[in-house]
Amino acid sequence: MRKPVWRVAVALAVVLGMTTVAWALTNYSWSSKQTVGGANQAGTFMNGVHQLAITVDTSVSPAKTFANYVYESDYTTAGVYTNDTKCAASNDCLANYYVRSSDGGKTWGNPKRLPAPANTPMDRGTIAATGTTLVALQMSQTKYYQSGSTFDVSAPRYVYATRSTDNGGTWSNAVKLPGQTTATRGDYLNVWASGSYVHAVMTTSDTGKIWYWRSADKGKTWSSPVTIGSTTATDNDPNGYVGGFSGLPSIAASGSTVIASWVDNNTGKLVYVRSTNNGTNWGAETQLVASGANANLGYVNEDAHDTRIAVSWTTAAGGFVKIYSTGTSSFGADRKFASFPDSGVGSLYNKGGEGAMVALGPGNLVGVMVSECNQLSGGEICSADLSDNKTREQLVWRASDDNGATWSSPKVIGPVGQSKTTFINNYGDVIYVNTKPLAVWNGHDAVYFNYVNYRSIGTP
Repeated sequence: MRKPVWRVAVALAVVLGMTTVAWALTNYSWSSKQTVGGANQAGTFMNGVHQLAITVDTSVSPAKTFANYVYESDYTTAGVYTNDTKCAASNDCLANYYVRSSDGGKTWGNPKRLPAPANTPMDRGTIAATGTTLVALQMSQTKYYQSGSTFDVSAPRYVYATRSTDNGGTWSNAVKLPGQTTATRGDYLNVWASGSYVHAVMTTSDTGKIWYWRSADKGKTWSSPVTIGSTTATDNDPNGYVGGFSGLPSIAASGSTVIASWVDNNTGKLVYVRSTNNGTNWGAETQLVASGANANLGYVNEDAHDTRIAVSWTTAAGGFVKIYSTGTSSFGADRKFASFPDSGVGSLYNKGGEGAMVALGPGNLVGVMVSECNQLSGGEICSADLSDNKTREQLVWRASDDNGATWSSPKVIGPVGQSKTTFINNYGDVIYVNTKPLAVWNGHDAVYFNYVNYRSIGTP
């Protein structure tokens, strides 16, 4: 008579053990935030694209894992903020910097300025990794946008690539990607690497075309751009950098499967295209969301791990993740990780969200870091130009160990504080370093008079 009881006890122990493991993998304690950026950290910021990547050095034993990070800064190594005059005269320009960590983001090496054309402001940095090779893309502009600047959104903006084959130790000279003309004005960039292939996308702000570049040799050489779709979504903010069409595409790849997604029109229709042969051929635009994916400054993001490709976005109603499986060649169901207004996070008025950055970990792990917009005393919800001094955003993390079917309780990792660099926490990136998520993000005030980059590490 005892055997059934013993079996039940064992079964219960196994279930409890599994539950404990699942709970541990999705409920994280987050380290206190620290600034990232070395000597020039005072003027650092990000663009809300792929700016983190992982490389592994297998030439040493045990193998060493690097977290690689690209960010922008207008605070020069000379300890001053740049402007057009300083850039033209002494090459003290708006620039993209690279820094890496070998301990999961706890400590970082000295930043390196990415190679770029001399006396040219560079922005919109993004990075991808494959093996020990890193590929960084960045975009030039003729002037730096600052008070008194002659920055012109109608001037050409060119894409350049640089790469490192030794885990970021050294970098090649910047090479202008082919197919660009004097009329080319790029919007924000996104890049991904899988095997020997590197995939890059952007919107051409003058035409609305979604351009795709491919390298088949880890960023050494590049094909001419291919139009894989188009957008009628626009960003004509007079205080902005775009001045035209802006689909804000994201891209990720698993093996030979590549998915690119973007906002298709001003009502927030979200679409994707797919290639199953490393970007050689592309399918037609397919709808993911009918409308609303651009609410509250929202934009799409992607990540890939093993056989999964994840797409994340927000609407006025909530935040969502959709996961593609290369095994089934199909997307799973929409997974809602948050509802807006979000009553589950503290006592703040979380009326909306933007910039849901998704990260895939081992197994079925998936995490999302999203900026939740706090409406305070009549302030705007994710103000379109972030110029309302009442605008506040906090950074919230959620995780799932079943591909988004269920989610952990929300955890604030970038709280709103009294310091001006804690008023708005947004435009970051997050990536798993093994089972630990590493988050980086912008901390700034409404008008970007005070801005730095922060990092925090989650431990299951």
